[in-house]
Amino acid sequence: MTRWTRGGIFLLSIMFIFMLFPTINVKAIESESHHNHIYSYDDFKSKSLIVKTDELINFNDYGVIDSSYIDDEIVTLHFDSIDKAIDCYEQLKDKEYIEFVEPDMYIDISEDNIIEGREEENNTYNSWGIEYLAIDKYSKYIKEENKENIITIAVIDSGIDYNHPIFKDKLLTTGYDFVNNDDDPYDDDFQGHGTHVAGIIADATRNISNIKIMPLKALNYIGRGTISSVGNSIKYAIDSGVDIINLSLGFITGVHSKLIEEMIVEAVDAGVTVVNAAGNYNANTINSCPSHIDKAIIVSSIDNNNNKAYTSNYGPNIDVAAPGVGIYSAAPGGSYVYKNGTSMAAPHISVIAAMLKLNNPDLKPVEIENFIKEYSIDIGEKGVDWFFGSGVPNMALALPKVSLENILIDKDEITLEIGEKYKLNLVYYPKDYINDSEVLWESSNNEVAIVDNGEVMAVKEGESIITATILDKTASCKVIVKNNEVNLYAEDETLKLDSSTEENLKDNRDINENITEKEISEEKKEKSIELLYLDNSYKSEKIEEVDIYNKNNINDEENYKNDLDIINEDNDEVVIAYEKDIEENIIEDEQSNTIASESVENAGKNDNNKFIFIGLFLVVIIFIANKFYKRLKR
Repeated sequence: MTRWTRGGIFLLSIMFIFMLFPTINVKAIESESHHNHIYSYDDFKSKSLIVKTDELINFNDYGVIDSSYIDDEIVTLHFDSIDKAIDCYEQLKDKEYIEFVEPDMYIDISEDNIIEGREEENNTYNSWGIEYLAIDKYSKYIKEENKENIITIAVIDSGIDYNHPIFKDKLLTTGYDFVNNDDDPYDDDFQGHGTHVAGIIADATRNISNIKIMPLKALNYIGRGTISSVGNSIKYAIDSGVDIINLSLGFITGVHSKLIEEMIVEAVDAGVTVVNAAGNYNANTINSCPSHIDKAIIVSSIDNNNNKAYTSNYGPNIDVAAPGVGIYSAAPGGSYVYKNGTSMAAPHISVIAAMLKLNNPDLKPVEIENFIKEYSIDIGEKGVDWFFGSGVPNMALALPKVSLENILIDKDEITLEIGEKYKLNLVYYPKDYINDSEVLWESSNNEVAIVDNGEVMAVKEGESIITATILDKTASCKVIVKNNEVNLYAEDETLKLDSSTEENLKDNRDINENITEKEISEEKKEKSIELLYLDNSYKSEKIEEVDIYNKNNINDEENYKNDLDIINEDNDEVVIAYEKDIEENIIEDEQSNTIASESVENAGKNDNNKFIFIGLFLVVIIFIANKFYKRLKR
């Protein structure tokens, strides 16, 4: 076989592979995986590995240029290229003394999107979720209790704009920046994610001076961090003795980290309550990290109609739901913006956890989680569900019970017509009484009026007494039901008693009938004139068209008469013909659209076939050239 023939076959093979596989993954890494995740080349972009081992190892033999310890057994290894990081991973992954090794992958914020900005509104809470969850009421109670202990919430995020006025007297000075490795955790994220998250906490605790925020910067200016920066932040929070950790961040669906899992479990075991945003991929939390971890409180997002936010993750790990749509909070530079996302839902729950801990410092994380679930209102399927967990917290349910002194219905008496409905409401005294008992509503006469949960419906003319009973207290409301038609007949009967009045009514009816007939006649006349005008207008237009046409056919007198006969046909037939034309046009448009759609599909197929035709053309050219070359050699 000649050199040319061998080269031609090789070239043809390459071209054939190119035609069959237009795109090929240049380099993929086969590996042991956490949660069935197989690492790709891109997972090693940070050029770093995280290794857990209890052995003393000289990692310099593996091409390591630098290393840093997260704790005594976990170390981050840094390399000068992705390939060296991959080579080290392949060497370490099967070692018996290595508990786990994973690439130091990137991790992102769990934010959905920014809506808009506006000026701060005074005298009200920024986030509608604070009042929605009755955090404001519980906050007032906590303040009146004069608790002296300090509760700290660590916000592991993109940092905080600590110059923002909302954080006055709210921040600890012991924060840290694990992106730049210094003690200045300033929020330089262009979206101000960390500032917005922490702003919700500061806003909700504006009346409580002993709930503080520790800013820990794990995400950079584009809202991206690494497993090691988040792991180091969690470790720092544990060692600093914080009470709550808020994590409004996460991996893309399908990616997990053994380090993050272990750090969160370690935090909870150390007595720290961890609150995780569920994530915004409209996916199952089982496939997301860290929202798959049972020991943390996983929070989904709802709007103000108790609907799951469209992008919010769901799954068996969801514990509770909280407001996360249209949340107004702080932004860097002293401004405020609206944002959506489970990132905004999580800090609401972190605040609740902090207040429960402030009220009872001995509470453990699992007890705080159980209390939050206990004080939640079920809004989805009955019981715990995948969208809302145990429901939406209502912290009014956590307030101490007060004795019921009295109840009143907001109306003493109402008048209804048959078939009409009216909603009665109960007023409790004292006003801070929280009712968790069933209210018994009754009607003294169900034939006149019936009542269901305070809603009264008038059934028949008469009177009834509606009563509401709770515990040993009862309130009542009188309901009068009238029949308007009967009343009108009664008025007519009264008028008939006066003969002169009856005569007047008769005269008035005659006059009204004459006026009505005259109005109908005038209306018919106007419509006839209008139809005549339209008919004549139509005829004149057609005659004009026929005249123009017959100028060129002046001898065709028979055609002219036929055209006039057509014009004088009933207008209904013209309308029917017109409607038929419209229907035909619609059918033609639909057929045109179908043809156009098929053309686009065929065009796409043709584009895909271009590569094959080009490849075949080149094969023919090379084959002919090869034959020509052999003849020349002869």
